[in-house]
This record gives sequence, C-alpha cells and structure tokens, in this order.
Amino acid sequence: MRVFESIILQVEIVHDFRDLTDRGITYVPDYVVNAGGIMGSSTVIFTTPNREESIREIEGLYDTILEILGRADAEQRPPSDVADEMARARIAA
Repeated sequence: MRVFESIILQVEIVHDFRDLTDRGITYVPDYVVNAGGIMGSSTVIFTTPNREESIREIEGLYDTILEILGRADAEQRPPSDVADEMARARIAA
C-alpha cells in the first residue's frame, strides 16, 4: 500500500469511529497510543533515563487508556470524544 493510500485509509477510519464502536472494535486516538513513544524519547532527550520513572509513566498511560475506555462505555460515547475532552481539560488546567 502506498503512503497516500494509507493516509486516506487512516482518515476514513478516524471519521468512521462510531461504526468501529458499533462493530465492537476498540479505537483509541493515535495521540493517546503514541504518548508512550513520546514519553520514552523525551526522557532520553531531556533527562537521564530512569527505569522506575519510565514504568510509572507507562502505567499512567495504561490507566489513562482504561479511563478513556471506561468513560466511553459508561457514557455511550466514542473513545475519541472522551480522549479529546480529557486532553482539552488537561491543557486548560
């Protein structure tokens, strides 16, 4: 698959997240899932890597994903809507 086709497919999937949810497919926005990579690379760039701190950050990401999915299920909303709302609240804080 060429890169352009892959990008179009990803955009179609994101815009059709309600259909994914209806079909029982769990979807979490890429910016949430990719946070682990960002945390890992920023630790190497800006600080001295520390295994314990890295584990705490990963566990925090895990907890955040569980919170997103739990709220989405309880509120019958797409996980992407919940994640966007949580991100806006964190930025505003």
